[in-house]
Amino acid sequence: MLFLEYTLNGLNTGILYGLIAIGYTMVYGIIQLINFAHGEICMLGAMVTATFLGWAFGVDAIAIPAAGFVVFMTLAALMDGGFGILLDKIAYKPLRGSSRLSALITAIGMSLLLQNLAVMIWGAGANTIKVPEGYTSTAILQIGGRLGIRITFFHISIWLFTIASMSGLYFLVQKTRFGMAMRATAQNPTAASLMGVRLDKVVATTFFVGSFLGAIGGVAVAINKGSFDYQIGLYIGLVAFAAAVLGGIGSIPGAMLGGIIIGVVEAWAAGYLSEIPHPLVEGGISTGYKEAVGFTVLILIILLRPQGLLGSRGGDRA
Repeated sequence: MLFLEYTLNGLNTGILYGLIAIGYTMVYGIIQLINFAHGEICMLGAMVTATFLGWAFGVDAIAIPAAGFVVFMTLAALMDGGFGILLDKIAYKPLRGSSRLSALITAIGMSLLLQNLAVMIWGAGANTIKVPEGYTSTAILQIGGRLGIRITFFHISIWLFTIASMSGLYFLVQKTRFGMAMRATAQNPTAASLMGVRLDKVVATTFFVGSFLGAIGGVAVAINKGSFDYQIGLYIGLVAFAAAVLGGIGSIPGAMLGGIIIGVVEAWAAGYLSEIPHPLVEGGISTGYKEAVGFTVLILIILLRPQGLLGSRGGDRA
C-alpha cells in the first residue's frame, strides 16, 4: 500500500514537472533555444495568481471559492503567456541567426533579471496567501483506511487539466493548419518561411502556450509547497529542464514522460530513504538528497540514450 501511495504522490508531482517541461521542449523544438528563463516565467504566473487572490479575498483568506480560484489562476496564466511573448520579443528575437551560445547567455541573464524583478515587486519573503486546505487534504476517495491512498480534489484537478492540455496540444500540432506550420518551422525554418509560414507568429504562439501551461504548473507547485515564493522558479526550472532532456528535448510526450519519471523517483526516495538515518540531516537521507536521486536517473539515461527516452537521434549538438 505504501508503494502505491508513494507512486500516486510522485505521479501527481511528476505531471506538474511535465507541464512545465512542455514549455522548454516546445521552444527548443521550434527555434533550437533552451529558455533558461522559463522557470521564472512560471514563477511570475504563480505570484500574479497569489496577488489576484490577495486582492479579491485578502491575504488571510481561508475559504477561497474553487470557481474564484480557477478564474484568477486562468487570468494570471493568460498574462503569463503574454510575459512569454514579451520575453521573446525583447530578449530572443533580436538574436535570431546568432550563435546558440549568445542566446543561452541571454536566457540565463533574463532568468536572473526576472528573479530580481520579482523580489522588487513582492519582496524577498514568501507570499502568505492561504489556499484552503481542503484543496490538498480533503480526500475524495480513500483506499485502505487512515494510512492508505488518498485521492484529493487537487489530484483530480491536475489530472483532468493535464488530460485536457495534452489532448488540446495534440489537436493543435497534428490536426490544424497552424500546427502544420509549427511542424514545418521545426523541421526547416528557412523552407517554411519561403512557403509563406510567418515564423514570428509561430514562435510567439509557442512561447504563449508554453508559458500558459507553465503558469498553471507553477501555481500547482506553489500549492503543493504551501506558499507562493519567488524562489520556486529556480527549482522548478531546473527539474523541468531535466524532465525535458530525460524524455527527449523537442518531444512533447517525452517532456511529460520525463516529468512523471522524475516525480515518481523523487517520491520513492522521499518515502523509502527517509528511514535511513543521517547524522547531519534531520528527517533522514531523503530530506536533503531526494532531488539528487531524480538527477541521477537523468544522468544514467543520458549515458545510455543521449537523445532521451522519446527523442530522435540527430547530428546537431544542443
